[in-house]
Amino acid sequence: MRRFKMMNATLRVAVTLGKSFLLLLLLCVALAFGCRKANGPTELTGSSKATLKFWDTIQSPLPRNTMFSRMGDFQYETASSQDMQAFGLVMNQMADTCREKANQITSESVAGVDVDAANYGVQKAQVLFDYAKLFDSITQLAENQNNLTSGQDLLLGYLSALGRHADEGENAWLNAGKEEFTDKAKSFGNLQVEGHGIADYARNLRDEVSQLQTSEMQTRIALTQRYRQEFPTGQSLINQRPATVPIVFGSEKLGKMQPSLARDLVGRTISTATDGTWTFDSPSEYVSLDVLHGTNYGDVLDFVISTHVRGMFSGAEHNFNLLMTYQHNNGNYRLMFVKPL
Repeated sequence: MRRFKMMNATLRVAVTLGKSFLLLLLLCVALAFGCRKANGPTELTGSSKATLKFWDTIQSPLPRNTMFSRMGDFQYETASSQDMQAFGLVMNQMADTCREKANQITSESVAGVDVDAANYGVQKAQVLFDYAKLFDSITQLAENQNNLTSGQDLLLGYLSALGRHADEGENAWLNAGKEEFTDKAKSFGNLQVEGHGIADYARNLRDEVSQLQTSEMQTRIALTQRYRQEFPTGQSLINQRPATVPIVFGSEKLGKMQPSLARDLVGRTISTATDGTWTFDSPSEYVSLDVLHGTNYGDVLDFVISTHVRGMFSGAEHNFNLLMTYQHNNGNYRLMFVKPL
């Protein structure tokens, strides 16, 4: 009897130990599958070298576009067809710039890149793609300037105001979109971007930008704590970019450029309050043409000229002081705007 009780007690202990072992085993399985914690701020998930290289790609500034920064002064209400064509070209350049930057981010190697940095890169690329679509739509509006509605005029007015934010670097168009676009979008009627109403598209862009700025801060904090080194903001890299030093042309250089400037004016139309609309029809109309000043800003050239003209058909005579602005793009300089001074 005593022996039976001892065997029974031993069996109960074995069963209890077996249950405890089973619970421990289940707990281990649960921890291994699906119950793991998310990466903490100091938990390494990638290589510091690969992550920093990827971060530099994400945050590196967009290429400088001086012409775009001047669009704040664009007078679209009185713009000639050539001016509208140039305006559309600048907007198309911005669309291409956004797409190229987004493609650069998405094609960058992610081997060894921290998952938080990679996720931020995806988010920034998406914002850039969405802005490219917006600029594509603006380009189409500029190309169809003869059929603009009042709402579309307001839209072009908004885009010309983007230049006011140019000193903010890469964030110029982002901040302009956040501050102004959503307020004016309700006046754009039934305009659409990629099948979405312009007002809804504007609100989505505003939200995307706000989320991107928040994500940048959160990601920088996590990466800095994790890898013990600074991950810079996009704006700080813009501020570190050397400023372009303008080069003033000498009188000899200006004299050599006078014939080509005279040729480029032919076919251009300008409007002034005193002389109305004038089209340069032929080089023979120049009684005189002097190049007074010229400046090279890197991707933009400015020339101030003074000319006395006599109409080839009308015989009317006028004096004009003009600013001729060229843009360097794809290896060539193109006359973009002619503005009376």
